[in-house]
Amino acid sequence: MSERINEALVRDALAMAIHRRRPSPGLIHHSDQGAQYRSAGYQRVLKAHGIIPIMSPKGNCRDNACAASFFGLRLAG
Repeated sequence: MSERINEALVRDALAMAIHRRRPSPGLIHHSDQGAQYRSAGYQRVLKAHGIIPIMSPKGNCRDNACAASFFGLRLAG
């Protein structure tokens, strides 16, 4: 829990999810383009676990998670 959504918060949440779920490499991780998700530390954790990051395009309010997952697309990131 935190008063702010910052890199440390999302990195800790990701680490907890990885520890609990133990995903296989190739998992698609969808997020917006918030600075906390684009940070080098967060991206390193994703890469270390073989997780593929995709992000909604800037200024696009439509969520592309379902389509990207279905088609296996890496739209940005």
